[in-house]
Amino acid sequence: MLALSLLAGLAAPVPADPPFPADVQALLRDLTDPAAPVRQRAIGELRLRARRVNVSGGQRVRHGEEFAPRVPGLVPHLVRAAGDEDESNRALALYALADTLDPAAVVAIRGRLKDASRVVRFQAACLLTEFKDASGLDEMKAALGRFRADPKATGSFDVERLLASFQRITGKSFGPIPQNPLLASDGRVAAASEARYRELLAAWAAWWEWEPGR
Repeated sequence: MLALSLLAGLAAPVPADPPFPADVQALLRDLTDPAAPVRQRAIGELRLRARRVNVSGGQRVRHGEEFAPRVPGLVPHLVRAAGDEDESNRALALYALADTLDPAAVVAIRGRLKDASRVVRFQAACLLTEFKDASGLDEMKAALGRFRADPKATGSFDVERLLASFQRITGKSFGPIPQNPLLASDGRVAAASEARYRELLAAWAAWWEWEPGR
């Protein structure tokens, strides 16, 4: 009987991940809540538990070394969250996926280049550059044109993100990206940053127009 018991134990399927803690199970249930803000909060909380890196700012600067996630096994749930009906939630889920550094996450982010939302497509394109993936280059070039045509309608964090993404994917720089104008306490510093952003956008536009190797 002991031998049979051992054989039965060996034949039993091994779960892919350990059972999730109660708080994580509650967050996973919230991903299907009818209210978009509830789902957004859940995505944000799951992001903190699934991430392998500490990243901040519009340039997505990485701080410290890679580390193990607080809760493993959340990537498939974040992949599903990237298909949320709410545009903001889909964008947030892409950031959460990028922070996991998981190959499956990269595939999911790349899939959002076909998203109906221009905002989500842009975020996906920029995040892919963190993985040396230029699949979203056309989307970033389109954003470059929009940002230059209507600077007043363009968020400074989006400009900062685009400039950093161009640098990452090309290995080229037209100079340091200044402090985000929204974070400047001095109006003169903010104005100088905005002017420099416009200069950098123009430099990239000229470079892509030249498009080396064409």
